[in-house]
Amino acid sequence: MAVCQERVEIKVFCTSAEIGRQPAIRLAFRTGPGLNTEQRQRIFRSILTPKTKGTGLGMAIAERNVEAHGGRIAVGSGIDRGAEILVTLPNKKP
Repeated sequence: MAVCQERVEIKVFCTSAEIGRQPAIRLAFRTGPGLNTEQRQRIFRSILTPKTKGTGLGMAIAERNVEAHGGRIAVGSGIDRGAEILVTLPNKKP
């Protein structure tokens, strides 16, 4: 992750889910030191970045992309696990 000072491990977990009673898949991304209360509340707003370079648009763009595909994105509990981002996407058959 670009905002971490040291090398971190990114863990990805996949489970079945539903969006409006339709089958979906949920991906949980866990990494880094976690998010404080303010970061959790503002993560999908533009210009939230602790970096000196960059636009702070990454999570706002991710939210738009996920929603454009009929999905949802949220901050998970991440308790004792670092930051946790949950992405739920429809599981539609082609």
